Amino acid sequence: MPDIWPASEPREVELTAGDATLAIDLRGGTLRRLAVGGWEVFDGYPAGGTLPGRRGGVLLPWPNRIRDGRWTWEGEELQLEVASPETPNAQHGLVTWQPWDVLASTADTATVGTTVLPRPGYPFRLAAAVDVALTADRLAVTLRVRNDGDRRAPFGAGFHPYFSVGATEDGGIADAEVELPGRTELVVDGGLPTGERRAFDGAVGRIGERAFDTPLTDLDRDADGWARTRLRGAEGELELAVDEAWPWLLVYSGDTLPDGQRRRSLALEPMSSPGERAGRRRGRRRPRAGGDLGRHVDGGLDPGGLRCASSSSGATRSSRCRASCSARRTWARWASRGTAAGRCSTATPASG
Repeated sequence: MPDIWPASEPREVELTAGDATLAIDLRGGTLRRLAVGGWEVFDGYPAGGTLPGRRGGVLLPWPNRIRDGRWTWEGEELQLEVASPETPNAQHGLVTWQPWDVLASTADTATVGTTVLPRPGYPFRLAAAVDVALTADRLAVTLRVRNDGDRRAPFGAGFHPYFSVGATEDGGIADAEVELPGRTELVVDGGLPTGERRAFDGAVGRIGERAFDTPLTDLDRDADGWARTRLRGAEGELELAVDEAWPWLLVYSGDTLPDGQRRRSLALEPMSSPGERAGRRRGRRRPRAGGDLGRHVDGGLDPGGLRCASSSSGATRSSRCRASCSARRTWARWASRGTAAGRCSTATPASG
């Protein structure tokens, strides 16, 4: 037999435009690093690292947590693998650790993709692709998902970016200021919803010692329909904008991360639903078999909001999520929009 081995390269894709650089890890399709000049816009991880805190991860086919990994779909009781005996929940989907392929690339654009194969707890087959375009002052990302199976397949998606505005030591996020659009907080215990909701004031200002692991909804929107988050620090300002297709935003200040990673950046995660919505079959897409999930949305790289939605288009279903991030040495704008589209600098089901 020939001495043949699986391909070990490439391990990531690097894009450049002006003084902006993006690295995409082909393990998980993760947006590992975004730098503009000397500003590390993402609080990422070294090449070959282990994605601590799911930094920059694609969350598919659900975000956040499912209690005990148990959920029901069309009368069928399903059991997902759980994180550990200590935290017996299914977390952040199935694609974080699996390989993604380079489907197309140029100096400043790339498409990477993977297939979610049927398995115990999730007996559905999905094709996923992430389209990325980088310019000197903007990163545009589109997540596309297609049902490649022979039955309806529920799914949700999300991105897990950690934004850095200058802190380099544990606790440094305290000096940053944030304005959040959420008016209602879903109360959680260990990342899982208690069923309680309460009013939330998004005019946070300086973060200080305040801890966040907070799903927010009832997002306050501007006249254009977008809800905007602003994060400011010594390095500059970031703006995250999400449209009506994204009714949830998870804010996580990294308090439970290990030493060397704790409270030095802020995760801002657009979500299609909060934790455990998968188990309740709300806030998830129910695409027909043999087609895409949602509908294609064409448009430029203007700031917008990350969203996922579904609608028929001919004989197929498509889902597309877009996000864009503009970044300069002293400021950056993150925006996401689409119809199952996320335009992000880093983004769809639940939490941190």
